[in-house]
Amino acid sequence: MGSEQKVDVPSGREGKSKVFKNGDVDFATLFDSTFEGIIVHAQGTILYVNQAFVDLFGYTRSELIATSGLKLIAEESRAIAQEKVRIGDERAYEAKGLRKDGSSFSVEVKGKEVDIGGQAMRVSACRDLSRHEQVIEAVIESERRFRAIADTATDAIFSINPSGEIAFANEAATALFDYGVEELVGQNITRLMPESIQAAHSEALAGYLGGREPKMIGKTVELTARKRDGTVFPIELSLATWGSDNKTYFTGIIRDITDREQAKHALEDSERRYRTLVENSSECICKIDLDGRFRYMSPCGLKSRGLTDVDEIKGVHCRDFVEPAHHQVIDKTLADARKGVEQKFEYESRTTDGIRWFESVLSPQLDTGGRVVGFIRLSRDISDRKAAKSAQEDSEKRYRTLVENSSECICNIDLDGRFRYMSPCGLKSHGLSDVDKITGVHCKELIEPAHHQLIEQTLAEAKKGFNQKFEYESDTTSGIRWFESILSPQRDSSGAIVGFIRVSRDVTDRKEATDKLGESWERLRRTLEGTVDALSSTAGLRDPYTAGHQRRVATLATAIAKEMAIDPDQVEGVRVASTLHDIGKIYVPAEILSKPGSISEFEFKIIQGHAQASYDILKGIEFPWPVAKAVLQHHERIDGSGYPDGLYDGEIITEARIIAVADVVEAMSSRRPYRAGLGINRALEEISRNSDTLYDATASEACINLFEARDFDFRGHEQTI
Repeated sequence: MGSEQKVDVPSGREGKSKVFKNGDVDFATLFDSTFEGIIVHAQGTILYVNQAFVDLFGYTRSELIATSGLKLIAEESRAIAQEKVRIGDERAYEAKGLRKDGSSFSVEVKGKEVDIGGQAMRVSACRDLSRHEQVIEAVIESERRFRAIADTATDAIFSINPSGEIAFANEAATALFDYGVEELVGQNITRLMPESIQAAHSEALAGYLGGREPKMIGKTVELTARKRDGTVFPIELSLATWGSDNKTYFTGIIRDITDREQAKHALEDSERRYRTLVENSSECICKIDLDGRFRYMSPCGLKSRGLTDVDEIKGVHCRDFVEPAHHQVIDKTLADARKGVEQKFEYESRTTDGIRWFESVLSPQLDTGGRVVGFIRLSRDISDRKAAKSAQEDSEKRYRTLVENSSECICNIDLDGRFRYMSPCGLKSHGLSDVDKITGVHCKELIEPAHHQLIEQTLAEAKKGFNQKFEYESDTTSGIRWFESILSPQRDSSGAIVGFIRVSRDVTDRKEATDKLGESWERLRRTLEGTVDALSSTAGLRDPYTAGHQRRVATLATAIAKEMAIDPDQVEGVRVASTLHDIGKIYVPAEILSKPGSISEFEFKIIQGHAQASYDILKGIEFPWPVAKAVLQHHERIDGSGYPDGLYDGEIITEARIIAVADVVEAMSSRRPYRAGLGINRALEEISRNSDTLYDATASEACINLFEARDFDFRGHEQTI
């Protein structure tokens, strides 16, 4: 398969015989019997191909003979093929072959120059490498899968050579023994063993390699191992052998069974505790065989029957301690329990305290094959409970009397919202004389239409298991009345909701009183706002700047409080406190407040006194919020550098923290008697830079968000206080 030149091609039987017959050797027959593809070509023209070559490239012989061999070589391999032919290179090389269907594959080509019948030819053998590559890839993939499995295994895996040296260790092994892979590979496995078993291991390894019968191969045994730090711990070892290069290797899977051993000891402790529990239980615990005869009875049961030793009860049928009236129940219970079904039953038994009622659970005991081999019976004395049940029935009678004479309307309602019962009080208020007239009627029909959606929502929530409290209007014999109700789910013994109990009371008079109280509160609120407004205006009489400043601070502080999503009532407290936060400046001389130039230290001390003065003015007024405390603290700072008391972070109330931020932003951004306004950007930069140092971080963030995200503007948010 090489360069293309014109050559005479023998044809027919005579030509073939002439080209491929040399003495007594028939090369065509010989080539057709080989598994490798054979091609004979001269100067790039194909003279002969054997059957293996035809099968490899997918052509027929007639499609190949007398054609160019280049069509069988992929473009990227043609140059090397031509060069090999040109120089007569007989060494094997890899190339890409082209099949008739256009698919390419890897092929190994080895050619030799020959002279047949006086004509120079090149005989090339072609071997398909794709299968070989597939085998190699499969081996690589198998190795990759093995490593993936080994490295994801939770158990430690080692491979050991005949010398006892570690040839492989997975990640779990390095984690278990606290060594790196490079520290383990090449080391003798005895490094991971306690000294007490190292000699025995070496002797066993030598014996096995010498032909001795193995004791551990193919088995799982429990041993001990040693970690890097010398800690000895229990392991479970599974050992197998395998061969490579006529050598025997060992693979061990090691599992740390520390937890299992601890669990084993814990189980033993648990069994001891269980026996102690059984022997000291106030309930009678028995083991019974398939025939119903006792094999064991706990001390509590023995004592109740006047027995002192368990041997006195062994072999006695359990019916012998049960009153004759219940023998049939005992026989049926045993029969059903033999089917593997736990049984619960009650019976009377004669004890040292006389005839007592017992409640029992008979549980089948199963062997490892799942067969019933006996029973555990747990019995408790329920005589007192039965007496209580009787008392409960009496109580229910009294309860019915209470319900039927209650001044509140008590109803039983099904899951669909329909009445099953209504107490006489409710019937009377709706002009009904008999409970049958209300049974099956939907509760919405006695409620004003405006509340129907509320009733449906309340029923839906109650079906989820939650008590619901709600109010509604209902048309009664006394006209439209307001009722307050509690709807409580009723459950059956399994916990499923099966209906509701509704208790309703007439609250019309209370609501009317509440409305009057609300009107009174509104009048009080307006009076309070008038008082706050009057106090705020007082500051304006001395200093117009102070009045405007307080109003704008109140506007911003209220917006910050809302942005922080604090309680609405607390927001109102912030608004009132910020409106009055500088009221104490009425004690500061007007010439200091309006002084256009810098002030002296003494004058600054006088101004600082306004916080205390504000507090003194407001402390006697009983606001529903900490107004006086907020104005006292609004100049305090988180790091304790503020005044008048140098309070630190947690000592400053929320209202004061908010007012402090609003006060600084308004003061810096607005024009003052002694300077022009610095602008809102400088003010926001101040609180951002000193957030959580001087100013509350949450309030600062809320303030910045108001201006940057919500386009806050004093003029657009100005409020009348």
